Amino acid sequence: MDLENPVATKPSRIPAGRFGEVAVALLKSIDIFTFWTLILLAIGFAPESKKTEGQQAFTIAFSVWAVYVICRVRALWIFS
Repeated sequence: MDLENPVATKPSRIPAGRFGEVAVALLKSIDIFTFWTLILLAIGFAPESKKTEGQQAFTIAFSVWAVYVICRVRALWIFS
């Protein structure tokens, strides 16, 4: 049993031997529940900010997540 992925909703269930550590770390960031959380965050963020529209809220939420994933994968690449 994989404690990092008990439900197996991430594509990182592919054996690590086929890809490098960096690719597996990137695949661990992609999850149906992550996208669901980002969508709910954007939906909740849109009415709170009067200056942003719905599409801008989605862009902000997904951009912040993408920057986080890129920094995490780059740190793993640098220190591995």
